[in-house]
Amino acid sequence: MEELNKNQIVLLVLLVSFVTSIATGIVTVTLMDQAPPAVTQTINRIVERTVEKIVPGQAPPPIVREVPVIVTEEELIVKVINSATPGVVRVLGGQTDKDKTFLSSGFFVSPNGVLVADNAAILAATSTTNYQAALAGGQTVSLTRLESPPNFIFFKLVDPSSVEAKWSALTLAKTPISIGQTVVSLGFSDRPDINVSVGIVSSFLSTDASTTPLVMTNAASAENQGGPVMSIKGEVVGLSKGLGLAVPIETIATALAALKQ
Repeated sequence: MEELNKNQIVLLVLLVSFVTSIATGIVTVTLMDQAPPAVTQTINRIVERTVEKIVPGQAPPPIVREVPVIVTEEELIVKVINSATPGVVRVLGGQTDKDKTFLSSGFFVSPNGVLVADNAAILAATSTTNYQAALAGGQTVSLTRLESPPNFIFFKLVDPSSVEAKWSALTLAKTPISIGQTVVSLGFSDRPDINVSVGIVSSFLSTDASTTPLVMTNAASAENQGGPVMSIKGEVVGLSKGLGLAVPIETIATALAALKQ
């Protein structure tokens, strides 16, 4: 070995590496032939996914990289407010068309012009026989009073075709809300400007064993009583009763289905 020069040593190393590679290949092929079919199929799939086939004269496929888009909760809340506002109304009542006072917030739950509102102030105004809805765009339309289940009341547009601006029926949630869930409540008081409150679902309150429990949330206030309580997905999960309580949307959806409007 001492008599070999550098070139001869390099050639010797290359020869040994070549012989070793041949021997390794022979052993690998022999083991592959003796391996169970399941192992062989697995190795073949790995090789197929690892080796990229290049067709001469054909450009390689473009590399697509997915870039995650981060959407903050604040952005989701703003989106909910903007999309839901056209479906929220001010319910007005009086004895004549000119004698109108604010009674409750409300929101559309059907493309046929059915809306729901809180029944407390409406039922208290016993002399009221004439109802109207002030839409988000400023238009005022006549309403017909329908049924009043516990905790809320239904109205319907007298002539939906007379509404110049399209109203927006809000999307009702299909699944119940959970404690800790973020909610957004929209509504009106005695001003035409919409009020917004953000909070969480803190608990459920059972007032009667035979009825669905009310939702307890700090998003429900006197400023949005009768308005929708929304999830940050943009779905209605309840109706604000004010004072930290809301009617779950399941109760309203069941009554709406029975109404057949």
